[in-house]
Amino acid sequence: MKTAVIVSGHMRTLDKTARQLRSIYPDAFWVVHAHKDDDCEKAFLLNPNICIIEAQPELPERREYAYQIGRGCPSIQGQLRQMWANLRAWQIYKKSGHNADCVVRVRPDLVFEVLPEAPTNDGIYFPKFANYWGLNDRFAFGSHDLMEKYMTRLLGFDRYIDHGGIFHMETYMGYVFKDIEVKRTNAIFHSLRKDGSLDKAIAKKEWGDIC
Repeated sequence: MKTAVIVSGHMRTLDKTARQLRSIYPDAFWVVHAHKDDDCEKAFLLNPNICIIEAQPELPERREYAYQIGRGCPSIQGQLRQMWANLRAWQIYKKSGHNADCVVRVRPDLVFEVLPEAPTNDGIYFPKFANYWGLNDRFAFGSHDLMEKYMTRLLGFDRYIDHGGIFHMETYMGYVFKDIEVKRTNAIFHSLRKDGSLDKAIAKKEWGDIC
């Protein structure tokens, strides 16, 4: 199956995660959008087909974002930039002319304990854990059209806010796919921090996780 893997964000720990990530999808078309900082050139460890390095911009913050902020949201600007980086990476991918059957979105800091299933285009797959009352926004894969919806969700964010939605990324992801029957991957991963610690995968039924 023709597969594209899209990576975006800060490359802080990619020197520790790149080998495993690349081995999961050895024959895929890789697109990397890296934030321009001291770690950005680590992006080339993935041997990507396309690599763009640019600074993430300062994005406008509406006052409604702060008024409607949800639990556990550490930074309004950081969350906006994550969605912007997803959108920018998708735009770069589309300009490439590559047309994948399956698209994978993965953060560069993930370490997999249980590997994801083989690429497929029969829907969209989200993790079973860390859904925080919505859908986990760190890893997903699925058909081209559904992953386009995922990667470009920033475009509809203000409409969601205008309708009373809370500023909370997992909740918003759930809203984006509220009319679509999502599927679940058995993959389990942890986030590797700059200091070498792991932000471990946690599942709780009250978060909407499948335990």
